[in-house]
Amino acid sequence: MTDQNSSSGQDPDKITPGKSGLNAAPTHVSSIMTLADRYGGVICRMSNKFRMKYIVTPGLFALGDPDQDSPVLVTGNYRLSLNVLRSSLANRSAWILVIDTKGINVWCAAGKGTFCTNEIVKQISACNLGSKVSHRTLILPQLGASGVSAPKLQKASGFKVKFGPVRASYIPEYLDNNNIASPAMRRVHFSFIDRAKLVPMEAIPALKKLALFLIIAAVLFGITRTSIIYKQAITGVKPLILAGLTAIFTGSILPPLLLPFIPGRAFSLKALSPA
Repeated sequence: MTDQNSSSGQDPDKITPGKSGLNAAPTHVSSIMTLADRYGGVICRMSNKFRMKYIVTPGLFALGDPDQDSPVLVTGNYRLSLNVLRSSLANRSAWILVIDTKGINVWCAAGKGTFCTNEIVKQISACNLGSKVSHRTLILPQLGASGVSAPKLQKASGFKVKFGPVRASYIPEYLDNNNIASPAMRRVHFSFIDRAKLVPMEAIPALKKLALFLIIAAVLFGITRTSIIYKQAITGVKPLILAGLTAIFTGSILPPLLLPFIPGRAFSLKALSPA
């Protein structure tokens, strides 16, 4: 199978599936990540406001040139989730059923109840998925298992559920192995790089608050009855800059990076341990 959509795929910023309905046409997408995709992937890890709006409209997506025998993979409408999934399927064709998780990633959405049986059944019907494929198998992300009842989903839609590997990068091997996951594919590995990706979401808000505090402190240090003495303001705020940056580094940056090496299993205890 080839990714025939590599040149004809739509701009991800313009992905808008057809209106929900029995004959809603699938939207064609590519496995190739554009500059906009990569930019969005960085910014959504830095800005909570941006991340909450980084979504796609739920619906059926066609990756490459899928036919009636192509696999159907299910994900949420958080754009980063879709991007990670489709980029892992280079040179392959597949159907991707995107359900409405309110812009939340699959793992969190399963816990919140938005990645759920009813929403999947709803999208199967809305996209008339049964007419697109000859088989009746859905491949769901393993991390979404807590939100889905496979027996209820099959009873309501006629589609049976298989839970794919824990990482999208394992999906090609999983598909080639007749939808069978090895033990390694079921194990969650939270690597140093994975932990480092979480640091900006903790550090950047803290830096913004520190900056506001330092501005106020500088004004208070430098203000006089007639004016603000800048040298006096800078001299007074310097120790606070060092203290603030040290606090953020040891409280928001080091703990995620060194989490496996900090004693104890409970996060509450790890927070009390010196990084």
